[in-house]
Amino acid sequence: MCPHDYVIVAVDSEGIQNLFDLLRSSAWMGIASLNTADDPLVFSHEFAHLFANFADEYEYGGKISWDAPNCDSSWETCPKFNVVGDSECVQGCVNNENSRSINVGIMRDYWKSKVYGSYNEHILTAFILKNTKASSNDQIAKSMPINIVQLNYIDNNWQILNVEESVGYPDGFNQGAVSTFKVVVENENYENIFELDLPLPVLYLDGHDSENNPYYDAVLTDGVIYTVSVPKTDKESRIVVKNNNRIVSAYNLQKNQIESISYNKVNIGIPQTFSSS
Repeated sequence: MCPHDYVIVAVDSEGIQNLFDLLRSSAWMGIASLNTADDPLVFSHEFAHLFANFADEYEYGGKISWDAPNCDSSWETCPKFNVVGDSECVQGCVNNENSRSINVGIMRDYWKSKVYGSYNEHILTAFILKNTKASSNDQIAKSMPINIVQLNYIDNNWQILNVEESVGYPDGFNQGAVSTFKVVVENENYENIFELDLPLPVLYLDGHDSENNPYYDAVLTDGVIYTVSVPKTDKESRIVVKNNNRIVSAYNLQKNQIESISYNKVNIGIPQTFSSS
């Protein structure tokens, strides 16, 4: 397994460059597909989706089902944007129930703007500073024992499907933005010894139509399978998924089985024994 922050795939669409209704790029859970026939600023647009969970600032009538830091639901006054003095308050961010901090920025139409806007740049800078660590050497990290956690997003929750031992690199820096979901490795005293943010599986579709108008959509992809890797040591007892600090899924590493969850308490699933006379 090779460590990475994001995967960027450049798609050569030679032969359809002039068919703008097909000029699409996308971003999904740390992976971006960029149409090479598009404006290079499509990279900046998709990066903000991946790194900071930015929503599209073009009102296409969609629904914001995640915490989008660049939209304010208090669309008339925009108190969220007040941390930056020169921010605006313009109605329209995915829908008319939210406002954006700049009239036309990269997240609204990267064909017409080359800037994110001061508030959006403030958010991106904060995420960069939060996730930047000083490096004391340039040595390449060695692979180590890990647990690969297979997850399924269903019914608005991440559920653990399976855990397998392997050798590689644990996930670390991911998604930038704070998520309500976390994968947590616990010891036998249920103390956290490692945790990792889990993003929501939002698929962003971006581009322009045949009339050069922005085309955007965002879909929460229910039922997807996703894997993360966490360090394997001699101290871990179980791996859990938490949503707002509430356990929604758990895997017992000692017994190699999924634990049943009930009202944030864990009950190990033990098969019933039946007898007949």
